[in-house]
Amino acid sequence: AWTPPSMIALFFSDSPHNISFENVKQANGSFIKNIKDSGVDVVAFTKVFQNKLISSFASTTPFVSYVVTNNFSRFEAEQYPTDYYKDDGKGFVAAREWLSNRDSEEPYFMFIHDVTVHDPYHAPKDFQGAFDEGSAEVTYEFSFESPTSTTRLSPREGAIARLAYDQEVLYLDSQIREFVDGLGDLDNTIIIITGDHGETFGEIDGYGQHGRPKDAVAAYASNHVVHVPLIIFGGPIEGARNECVVSTVDIAPTVLELFSIKSPQTFKGKSVLTSECKNEIVYSEQSPIDIEIIPIFASYGSVSENILLKRDFFEQNTATIIAARDKRFKVIEGGGVFKVFDLLTDKKEEFDLSDNLENLTEEERVAIDKIRTFIKEKANE
Repeated sequence: AWTPPSMIALFFSDSPHNISFENVKQANGSFIKNIKDSGVDVVAFTKVFQNKLISSFASTTPFVSYVVTNNFSRFEAEQYPTDYYKDDGKGFVAAREWLSNRDSEEPYFMFIHDVTVHDPYHAPKDFQGAFDEGSAEVTYEFSFESPTSTTRLSPREGAIARLAYDQEVLYLDSQIREFVDGLGDLDNTIIIITGDHGETFGEIDGYGQHGRPKDAVAAYASNHVVHVPLIIFGGPIEGARNECVVSTVDIAPTVLELFSIKSPQTFKGKSVLTSECKNEIVYSEQSPIDIEIIPIFASYGSVSENILLKRDFFEQNTATIIAARDKRFKVIEGGGVFKVFDLLTDKKEEFDLSDNLENLTEEERVAIDKIRTFIKEKANE
């Protein structure tokens, strides 16, 4: 549960270990291509991180760069030579400018990737102290230069980190609100808000554990990291809370349905635009050598850099750690790890039931066995 595999699931509606590097490079199977091929204008606004990495949508792989250069009719990225993760809303500014200069009434699809809610947490002054008057200067930064770090946070440090994070969330909310308000009438506009991962602040196996599964498998697969928002509104969408279990792979077929485009047979996800629950179980995965990196030379536009590409997504073609859940139970299994949580009573996943399954009812054990069977099938795909 970090940016590269989440983006693969988002764009290709499939498990990261099922998508080959060649498919990514050619952008074969991306839902963006389906939209563009239907004649719809597709645009994207984000950042490019220079020096060590150059990638269209954050983090350490070029896969979305290929999706962008092969599919988006317009791609605009602000370039930040040093501090990539200190977002100032320029993606939203560029998107508003594009809309104001657009003279076509034809449909369009816009993708905005914002990294405001990512360490280091330095919300603007107006948002510092929003939740605690005594901490007006609260910011927090941990080093993402050391991906094997398992530093433990003291209760005070954890509280400061979470507070700084919440301030960034509030700041991002304000950016989204300003952008949406600027769109005016939403009768013909549908907006989807989601995230690629969450974060840990000492609740499980250290802090900052998204993308660091070699240190903390349980944290990597925990709800703190994999449970992200999915909000859809505007147009004909009526306000309601969908209690079904859904996944990032369901977003692509949902978008295509909104454009009245049939999803490719390769898509594993299902549209969420229905009151009927289409997924009984959903899952996330960690590939085998998630920390190992290899240099890949790639180019974007006129800029070329050595890119650190995660080998696991493109060479291993397997998944060793899978977290799967139904409406009630969640199982984390693989790589010597086995954990079971009852999410109805334990949303923070504090009480592992794996050593006490005999105390559950037969019906509950059957439900858990069904999830474990699902995990084995996914691991052997």
